[in-house]
Amino acid sequence: MAERSRSEIQALAGEPYEVWVDDPLTQGHDLVTFTSVVRSLRSGARRSSTSTLRFIDSASLRAMVEEAGFRIEGWFGDWDRSVVTATSPEVIVLARPSSLR
Repeated sequence: MAERSRSEIQALAGEPYEVWVDDPLTQGHDLVTFTSVVRSLRSGARRSSTSTLRFIDSASLRAMVEEAGFRIEGWFGDWDRSVVTATSPEVIVLARPSSLR
């Protein structure tokens, strides 16, 4: 997986970095744990962090948001506010406290 996700990026100051994901592991039906790695191509210094993401269906997400006391004002498929589709890179929910009407 690391080879497939490996890419080079450039920081704002111009320093080149290599980034990739190691060791993705699916846990149950909705959790994925992985390690993100960033390596400076100048100094060779490496940093990594391990993350776990939860992927849930829209009905479950809606229920959780509403149970937490929020009302949903919009669903978006990316940060440009595009419509959510099966191929959207993100699911972004715009919600406000239910008490603010």
